[in-house]
Amino acid sequence: MKEISQDGRRTRHEPRKQDLLAAAVEYVFEHGFSELSIRPLAAALGISHRTLLYHFHSKENLVVELLKEVRARERLLFAFRSHDLEPISLVEFVQAAWERFTAPEYEGYFRLFFEVYGLALQEPAVYGGFLEGVITDWLPIIEPILIRDGYPSERVSAIATLILSSVRGLQLDLLAAQDRPRAEVAFEELLSMLRSLRPIA
Repeated sequence: MKEISQDGRRTRHEPRKQDLLAAAVEYVFEHGFSELSIRPLAAALGISHRTLLYHFHSKENLVVELLKEVRARERLLFAFRSHDLEPISLVEFVQAAWERFTAPEYEGYFRLFFEVYGLALQEPAVYGGFLEGVITDWLPIIEPILIRDGYPSERVSAIATLILSSVRGLQLDLLAAQDRPRAEVAFEELLSMLRSLRPIA
């Protein structure tokens, strides 16, 4: 049973809000975050700016909602349920993530991801919500694989951080230079390093 809020109208319009949020994310994929403005966004969505503000209250709150959605989409691009992780080694996991995150069809998404990442570092008061979980959402996924593969517990956090930082750095390099062969060779070096770090059974 759906929980009833104090403002029953907003509860009834929640599906509409989610539709608008999804459309707004597609808009910022194309136009970016830095120049986001309520009136042009509302016009692009085919609604009045008052309707947009009715659902999101303010531009600041809309930005917060958009940032949450962008982060959620990153996780959905590579979603594993816990029982799906069992047969996957660390190297296989990292390789699968790289293949998904560098697929041409997701280039627009990751361009937006890194744009917002930069904005959040420059203007944390506005975009700082994006930074919450950008790292902590992923380390709890990577660390259990390291532990299962037998890496020493005292090294797990450092290795997981290195993996996440390396993959994100190579993603950014690929977007900036569009030199896939060089990025792929570098990624293979990362995999070789991870194989060499694996404990001997």
